[in-house]
Amino acid sequence: MDRTGASMDRNVRAGMAMIAILGVLACDEQLPTAPPSPQLPAPVSSLVELRGEVDLVAGTLTFISPGPRGTAGALLAIYGGQGTMVRLYNTPVARTDVGTKRLFTGAVGIQNLRSHPIGDEQAGPSPAEIMGIYVFFNNGPTVTSTSSSCPACTVTVKNNHGTLAFNAPTQKYFHWPERVAAGDTTALRTTWTFEADTAVTNFSFEVLVSAAWTPPNETSWGIEYSGDSLPHLQAEPRWRRMLVGTGPSDSAATGFLRIQMGAPTNTVDLYYQRRDSLITTTNAFAEARLKLVSGTGDAHTGFGFDDNVKQIEIGMSTTEVGFIDDGYGFIDKIAIAPNVYRTYQIRKFAADSVQLWIDGTRRLTVPYTSLKPNAAAATIPSYFRFGSHGKGGVSNVSDWDNVSYLIGRSSP
Repeated sequence: MDRTGASMDRNVRAGMAMIAILGVLACDEQLPTAPPSPQLPAPVSSLVELRGEVDLVAGTLTFISPGPRGTAGALLAIYGGQGTMVRLYNTPVARTDVGTKRLFTGAVGIQNLRSHPIGDEQAGPSPAEIMGIYVFFNNGPTVTSTSSSCPACTVTVKNNHGTLAFNAPTQKYFHWPERVAAGDTTALRTTWTFEADTAVTNFSFEVLVSAAWTPPNETSWGIEYSGDSLPHLQAEPRWRRMLVGTGPSDSAATGFLRIQMGAPTNTVDLYYQRRDSLITTTNAFAEARLKLVSGTGDAHTGFGFDDNVKQIEIGMSTTEVGFIDDGYGFIDKIAIAPNVYRTYQIRKFAADSVQLWIDGTRRLTVPYTSLKPNAAAATIPSYFRFGSHGKGGVSNVSDWDNVSYLIGRSSP
């Protein structure tokens, strides 16, 4: 599934540690590894890489260090090195000929060599949700040698979990839904499959590792969902599907998720939710690109979060958008037609105020004290959510292009 979202072009996962690794997958070999620098989240001026060269005939693997080859983005912390902070390893690689193509398959795991957990921002024994670990392709795979003249020969990643914009658009990635303790390894290995022309004898690729670190090693964290799949079944990481009643339905299409409330006869809800560590004194940011296809005059479709004290959500009717209370009534609103795709942002400035931005323009500012308390704050951890509420014959349909949130920052 493609996970590319417009919001990710601004590197929504900027708060995650990026550990540079250049890797190759070859018969009976382990993947090369690379560590991050201990400085975080300050960016670095260049990306130091290792290059791995594989001879699939001789079964050899050689590493060289080409030195700086690029500039890291201002919001990223990307580092190079070899085998100090993280290590990727794999099973022996199986080779299978399929017509004019050859498949190379191996199961890959990750070892955390840092002194603290990676894969989530929550340091407690049982986080409600796990952000997980991403390994994404920064360059390649690239054919470096063939057994005969083959200028058109190629090699591709066949079974990546999706694509996201980590430090460039549409980068293929694999995801482990795990938090890995210091010195430990992932409980699961992820199968990687490459497809190449049978004449290919050598290829290489470069990968980077992106994983959340616990505080104080990191200060902001982000999650992005691109609406081309069901969030609770196919997204990485997963969202919880919060369904009440039997009227609502959801479906994934090319490029968007549709939530349809139908015409229920009693109170119903269909939300997607993730529970992460957000508190009153923390800045936060949430963004969604969506349109209300049809609906009633009530603000029953929206998104937002709870910080264990206040409910901070926006809702939309067919003519208005604004901050809502726990009864889906407007606290403050503006007149707008939400039946076309628009990008909505919520910006929370600790316990001072919250803002609504629409298509890059600030439209509302509401004091934090004006928001409604979360009635369930004592029993339910803080959450981020999006979706719809229906009541007594209310019908609304919404299409969601992407949703993202940040903890520790009030802007993308």
